[in-house]
Amino acid sequence: MQEIDRFKHDMDAALRRAGTASAEGRLAAARRCFEDSFRALPSETVAALASSFEGRFRAGEEKATAWLGGMASILLEDYDGTAFEAADWAELKEAADVGSDEMDLDLLTYVMGLVLDHGAL
Repeated sequence: MQEIDRFKHDMDAALRRAGTASAEGRLAAARRCFEDSFRALPSETVAALASSFEGRFRAGEEKATAWLGGMASILLEDYDGTAFEAADWAELKEAADVGSDEMDLDLLTYVMGLVLDHGAL
């Protein structure tokens, strides 16, 4: 199983376990799953993406979860081709920038390469 498949499976499982909990309960479960899955990343980067995810989740769980899955694929250096808008790429750049001092250089190069390719640098 690929790492991105494992993440998506874990996210689905977290949301299933949350079941019919309130929207805030489901959001907390999803955020916890994301944070647990990316503990090796700089906390500032994870916090920035988790914060964006929260706003998106409140607007629509399914779309937000797909967005987070796409972002996770990038963080796992296995971009799945999720169609992001220009603002999403700019947001990813900002999230990478805040943790750039602590981020693995190969990952930072990968992320910024994708950001550049999508015109957000």
